[in-house]
Amino acid sequence: MTGDRHAARPILDVAFIIYNYTSKLLLKKQLDFFRRSEPSFSYSLTVVDDASLDGSRELVSSYPEVHSVFLEDSQGVGRAINRGLEVAPESRYVCLLHTDINLKADVLESLVQHCDSHPEVQVCAPIICFPWGQPQKFVFNPNLLTMYSGSIDKSFSKSVAKQLKSTKQPLRVAGIIGPFMFCSRGLAVDNRLYDESFRHYFCDMELAHRLMRQGVVCEVLTRCSLVRLGGQTSFIRDQELFYSMKYAYVKRFHGQRHARLTLRRDMLRARFKVSSYRAINRIFPSSKLSFQVERYATLSEILDNVRKHAELMP
Repeated sequence: MTGDRHAARPILDVAFIIYNYTSKLLLKKQLDFFRRSEPSFSYSLTVVDDASLDGSRELVSSYPEVHSVFLEDSQGVGRAINRGLEVAPESRYVCLLHTDINLKADVLESLVQHCDSHPEVQVCAPIICFPWGQPQKFVFNPNLLTMYSGSIDKSFSKSVAKQLKSTKQPLRVAGIIGPFMFCSRGLAVDNRLYDESFRHYFCDMELAHRLMRQGVVCEVLTRCSLVRLGGQTSFIRDQELFYSMKYAYVKRFHGQRHARLTLRRDMLRARFKVSSYRAINRIFPSSKLSFQVERYATLSEILDNVRKHAELMP
């Protein structure tokens, strides 16, 4: 068992669960970090591989101290983490992370110490930064307006970034989303944290919103930071699934009326983009404009399919 220096303890301090999807080199970097580390707390390490085809499975097998779950088909982050919780040894805390996080021993120590010293804090995280130091979007915003306007969401993120830079005290926030979260193991009910009906998208926002409604205290340690190598883009692999999950999220926490309105707003925006690019392309034809017309026309069709499916939902 990883970190077995404290084997006399019946329950470990931290169960680290790494979500991996086709990122073998980054995964190796994290596994080597843990192999070199000698933290003051006891821990276990579990890798959940989401049906990667890049040799990740063979890599994990070369680290016998690591627990592993190999999924045969891609399940998405939430479902994969739940599978990891099922096999991870008992612990007081769990630390959920993606492979593109550059870990630092002192930050992990600070998280354990802070939660030990402040038992009311059940969810915690350091600042998650881009490699150039700018905070990424990792603080949850429950405001419904962000579902209507990306500009409002960006404005909130900028405001949070200023707060993170201006204070050295732990900052209490509504919740944590994204690729890193440190939390009490007690939040997992029957070894599950995530709602598995949210496939691939919005599972972290659903969890953050649910925990916020339960009154779970969440803080960011502003004196600590970790670099995330990814996060620069918001590429969506499955647009129909993305917008279906967005609709489901808004419906659950804000009601069906707002879910339909946000979906309608997305549909109108896509149609407006098609009309605008098509009109410009007639005057100044270019392959780039033709691509944008096709792109938003496809999105409009996808959103119409989501709407038709949503109308059949209870």
